[in-house]
Amino acid sequence: MEGMDELLNRSYDAEQAQADKDTQTELLLEVGTYRTLPALTLTPRQSDRVKVMDKGVERGRLEFRYFAQIQHEQTNAKGGIGFTISPDKVMNKNGRPDSTSQKWTQAVSAFRAAFGREPATLMEVAEYLRDYPVRLRITRLEGNE
Repeated sequence: MEGMDELLNRSYDAEQAQADKDTQTELLLEVGTYRTLPALTLTPRQSDRVKVMDKGVERGRLEFRYFAQIQHEQTNAKGGIGFTISPDKVMNKNGRPDSTSQKWTQAVSAFRAAFGREPATLMEVAEYLRDYPVRLRITRLEGNE
């Protein structure tokens, strides 16, 4: 029987790589529409990887990171998902605003529809998403969600 040292020092082989890929696929949520189960966790942060220009000075991108428990609208299957929104527009390699920027504009539109007014602060939008159910459409792309 192998001891702990032998187990830890096994080589990372094709069999282990396939097992890792299978585990990753099994953890993916099924395709469909989900609703968040409030309240979400909310972590405001400033990115140390993505930089933006603000009034002529470079700074880290402002981001609001969420983790949500979600429930499939038809099957009631539950799961968890994390996502990030940002009011700082960053373009992707196709020259369009990235998904984090897009989710921000969708959040602002939802806020306007819910309250009939413009948000007073960025944090007001972030807290709105934290506290109210949000519908998410989950699809599968090759290798991830």
